[in-house]
Amino acid sequence: MKLVSSKRRMAVIGLTVGLIAGASGLAFAYFTSSGTGTGTASVGHATALTITQVGAAYDSLTPSGSYVQDQTYGGAGVTEFGNEINLTSGGVLGTVVVAFRNWGPVLTNFPVTLNIFNPATTSPDSAAIGSVTVDANFAAVSVGGDPSTSTVTFDFSSQDLTVPATIVYGVAFAGAGTSGPGSSLNVALSSSGSDLSIGTDPNAGTVFVNLLNSTWISGWQTDTGVCSTTPSTTGFASTDVWAASPGDCTSNAVANGGAYQSAQGADIPAVEFNVDGVMNTPPLYPGEPAQPITYIISNPGASPVGVTGVTTSLLSISGANNNAACAAGNWFTITQGTYSGIIPAGGSVTDSTASIGLNESGSNQDACENAALSLGFATNP
Repeated sequence: MKLVSSKRRMAVIGLTVGLIAGASGLAFAYFTSSGTGTGTASVGHATALTITQVGAAYDSLTPSGSYVQDQTYGGAGVTEFGNEINLTSGGVLGTVVVAFRNWGPVLTNFPVTLNIFNPATTSPDSAAIGSVTVDANFAAVSVGGDPSTSTVTFDFSSQDLTVPATIVYGVAFAGAGTSGPGSSLNVALSSSGSDLSIGTDPNAGTVFVNLLNSTWISGWQTDTGVCSTTPSTTGFASTDVWAASPGDCTSNAVANGGAYQSAQGADIPAVEFNVDGVMNTPPLYPGEPAQPITYIISNPGASPVGVTGVTTSLLSISGANNNAACAAGNWFTITQGTYSGIIPAGGSVTDSTASIGLNESGSNQDACENAALSLGFATNP
C-alpha cells in the first residue's frame, strides 16, 4: 500500500510541473475539429446632396476689368490689405474673386492668401474665421510698362463657412520690402462711388492694413495720404486713407490724392464675394453672351459621394410681359456644367461651368422682358 501511495504522489507532482511548463510556452498535443457560425454586415447609403445657387453679395470689380490704381505691398511694407464690407446677405461663403496688377516679371505658382475675420470698428478678431491660399500665376508687365491685370478666385465652399452680413477680409502674400518675388504684385483698386455695384462700404475712406514694422508707417502714409489715423504696427487694423469732406486731410493726402481720393468716392480693393442663396445672375438680353450659373454642391453625409455632372433646368417663367408667350418661344438655352468629381463627407464644392442665355430670334421678343427664371438643379450620380 505504501508503494501505491508513493506513485500517486509522484503523478500529482508531475502534472503540476506540466501546467507550469505549458504556461511558459511549451506546446500541448491536440485534436482537430470543425465548427460553424454566422455573422452579419451591412452596406450604408449615401446622404442626398444639396445644391444651392450662389450669387454676388458684394462686388467692387470694375465692369470692364481694367484698373488705374492699385495698392503696393512691396513699396509700402504691406503684408496684408483689405477692408470691412457689408454683404447684401450673410450665408455660406462660396468664392471670393480678387483683382491684381503685376508691375514686374512673371510670377508662377505664387501663393496668395485671403483671410476672413469677424467684423469690428477698429480691429478684427486676432484669428481668422476662414482662410484660403491659392498658388496663382501672374503675367509680366508689358513691354510698354503697363502692369498686367488678372483675377484670382478663392474657393471657400469646402469650409462650409457661414459669414455674417458684415465682415472684414484681408489679402496677404510675401512681398513687403523693395525686392524679391511678390514685391511687384499689387491689389487693384476700384472706386466706391462708381464701381461698387453690390453691397456697401460701411466706413468710406477707411481700409485695413498690416505693416511689416514701424519703419514703414511714414511710407504707408506718403503712399496713401492717410487723413487722421496712424496705421497699427501690431496687427491687421483699420486706418483712414481718404477724407469724407475737403480740408480735413494732411498735406500727404492732397499731394497724393489720385491714389485714394476721387470725386466719385474713396478707392477700395477690387473684390467680389459670392454667397449661397443669393440669386442675382446678371440680366439676359437677346443675342448677348450667356451668363454663368454658380452653385454650391454640399454633402452633409458621413461618406463621400461621387458626382458625374449637374443638370440645370428651367422650371418656370414669371414676371414677364407675357409669361406664356415667352415660354412658348423656347428662346432660353442652358449650357450644362462640366463638373465631375467626389464630394467628401461633410464637404462642398463650387461650380460655375453652367450658363444660361437668351437666344436672338430675329423677331420681337418683348414677351420675355422683365422675366424671372426659376432654375432647378439635379446631380448625375
